[in-house]
Amino acid sequence: MLDHSWKTSVNLGALIQIPGVWDPFVKSYVEMLEFYGDQDGAREVLTNYAYDEKFPSNPNDHIYLYNFLKREKAPREKLISVLKILYQIVTSHKLMLEFHRLLRKSEKEEHHKLGLEVLFGVLDFAGCTKNITAWKYLAKYLRQTLMGSHLAWVQEEWSSRKNWWPGFHFSYFWAKSDWKEDKALACEKALVAGVLSGKKGCRYFRYISKQDHQVFRKKIKRMKKLVKKYSIINPGL
Repeated sequence: MLDHSWKTSVNLGALIQIPGVWDPFVKSYVEMLEFYGDQDGAREVLTNYAYDEKFPSNPNDHIYLYNFLKREKAPREKLISVLKILYQIVTSHKLMLEFHRLLRKSEKEEHHKLGLEVLFGVLDFAGCTKNITAWKYLAKYLRQTLMGSHLAWVQEEWSSRKNWWPGFHFSYFWAKSDWKEDKALACEKALVAGVLSGKKGCRYFRYISKQDHQVFRKKIKRMKKLVKKYSIINPGL
């Protein structure tokens, strides 16, 4: 068995040196190297597969490398550098919320700014419109960003979306639909909508803010206060 495994390892090692997309073979080879305790070899294979220009651009390269480094408990900066490339390839990947959390914990202001950009980027995609975690993160991070006197960051992200996000996310139709299907989601979205579009200029916020539901009454009241305090429409007035 050991002899057979060694021959398989040699064959896989030779195969993945050839330019191409070898995801299942790379994954198997790395698992084999890890099994035999060759962490350095596994790291080298994954790093080459992700960064060597002879291989086609492929998001799985960076996913495999990130998961390996995470298992190794690599420094946050290293994890961020890998996910930053994945973000440029697949903005809506499920790992982007994890990327946001890493950026949020960083001490660098540029990472905090990127953390906001990442959340907006995730929610640009139709497949993420019902992702309550993404909306919770954005609602919370908008407040933190504005409390940190970074209004310009929010305005920069909103300027390229203010003409299409209202119809895409914040329409009257979506307000009614979201409230019916998932009231917690609707409250998070309404908070974001109110902060970005103002309490008077957003039909989504107006609809949700008028609902009376015993379970969500306090949440809606708090939402109204936060929108009044943090709305980027006429800030300070």
